[in-house]
Amino acid sequence: MKKIIPIVVILCLCCLFGAHCWADDSQQVVAEVNGTKITLAEFNEIAQGRADRENLLNQIIASILLAQEAKKQGVDKDPVVQQQLKLINEQQLALFFYQKKVTDKTKLSSKELEDMIPPKERQKVRFQQIVTATKEEADNIYKQIKQGASFEKLAKEKSIGRNAKEGGDIGFVIINTNIFPEEVEAVIFKLKDGEVSEPIKTREGYAIFKAIERKNLTEKELESKKNYLQFKIAKEKTDQITSSLLESLRSKAKVKVFDQNLKKIEESKTRDDSLLKIQLAEVNGTPITLNDLIGGQATYGNPLDSPLLKNPSFLKNMVEDKIKNMLFVMEAKRIGMDKDPEFVRRTKIFADGILANKFAMDVLCKDIKATEEEYRQYYDEHKSDPQFSNVPERVRVKHILVTDEKVADDIIARLKKGEDFAALAKQHSIDQFSAEKGGDLGYIQRGRLDHVFEEAAFSMKIGEVKKVERSNFGGGQAKLYDIISVTDKKAAGANKFEDVKDIIEPTLLYKKREQKITAYIDQLKTKATITKNMKLVNTAPSSAAGIIPQAPMP
Repeated sequence: MKKIIPIVVILCLCCLFGAHCWADDSQQVVAEVNGTKITLAEFNEIAQGRADRENLLNQIIASILLAQEAKKQGVDKDPVVQQQLKLINEQQLALFFYQKKVTDKTKLSSKELEDMIPPKERQKVRFQQIVTATKEEADNIYKQIKQGASFEKLAKEKSIGRNAKEGGDIGFVIINTNIFPEEVEAVIFKLKDGEVSEPIKTREGYAIFKAIERKNLTEKELESKKNYLQFKIAKEKTDQITSSLLESLRSKAKVKVFDQNLKKIEESKTRDDSLLKIQLAEVNGTPITLNDLIGGQATYGNPLDSPLLKNPSFLKNMVEDKIKNMLFVMEAKRIGMDKDPEFVRRTKIFADGILANKFAMDVLCKDIKATEEEYRQYYDEHKSDPQFSNVPERVRVKHILVTDEKVADDIIARLKKGEDFAALAKQHSIDQFSAEKGGDLGYIQRGRLDHVFEEAAFSMKIGEVKKVERSNFGGGQAKLYDIISVTDKKAAGANKFEDVKDIIEPTLLYKKREQKITAYIDQLKTKATITKNMKLVNTAPSSAAGIIPQAPMP
């Protein structure tokens, strides 16, 4: 079956770039698409050790082709897309600045790292262990071992550890790789071959260790150890360097936080779109609004719908993160980092991902629908599949989500008087996605939503309305109040077409979109000039194995 680049994959590729620092690889070109080059450095950064490198390259090429077509059709001029591209540019500039000013300063050369590893840590030790629940049991077993009893036999008979059946053999262990706590390592790595430790308190209980043999680390294991050492050093230095950098930048900047406006958002009872533009902070004269905090995500839903905004510490942290981001961006622009060829190249890949996604979903697949005949055909072909033959119990619910109990009680009273549920949902619910559909959540299964919400919904009768109180997402003290109405129920095991159409719909629509995008990409390829260097593509970087990621940007 032909592989297609799913829309989510295009965006996931972008996420991978944000998670790691830019690799210092060769600038050799692995592929070129209508003049757009993909370097080995860029490709290896996306690949991150993946085995299906050829398939991944085809996905990247598909994304570039869609992005090029999006530009031809003016998708990049769309205000929503421009907002997203601006946000991505600033996010990546802040990350790029952070990489150069913080991450790179925590890096050591391979030789420096190797010199830091003492000779005794260039070996691995094979251990056996016996684990017991109590100190008394461990002391008794240790006494038997000292009197000549077989360690392996006692391990099989007495140990509660995972390797008991193998005589307690846990294989080779490398020191300072976070397998055991430092206090345990300090004891067991001093053991000579054949020597047994006294009982030690561990996470599993009380353990007795026996050193069996030693071997020198392989080249790959030594490389992995150096990477872990680099990770530890970076983790220790990152907070210190970041704190010093932010203190310096903030001392030179004019930063204001408007606490009274933060409080207005926290205390808002109903959705008030004017709050999206309220000024929460200011950095060197540039305002920060709620829309600025959410950025491009605001196009997928109203930020005010998030109950997290009712958590004071969450909102405050969002503002502080934005301030930090802006300080980084402003300083990066001041010193010309936004013109750096490496940064320009990186940002282009992110931009192409956004354009490709927007073009695929809003242009190519905008009008994709399925007919009743197609739904029934799909059902006939798949009705023996487990997802249709073993359907769990489902209920169809609609809800109105609010943050104030008095508002919830008032809505209940109005519903009892005959007011329209859908109209009240559109007016009051902070869940905008369902509010636009009159509060309808469709059919739900157990284990998908909040436990309290589900318990209420599955216990209600059709037509019944109930108020449910549940905790705020994010751990805040504020409560959420759901007015729930059950409109239909379907028993478990239902296999009639009418009972599973709602399950078929997203699957069928996804397949139709996939087919549409695949066909369009194939069409673009026939007109495109594409070259690949498969020898480079299939040559994974030597450092790919065992890499432990650097400390992330805080």
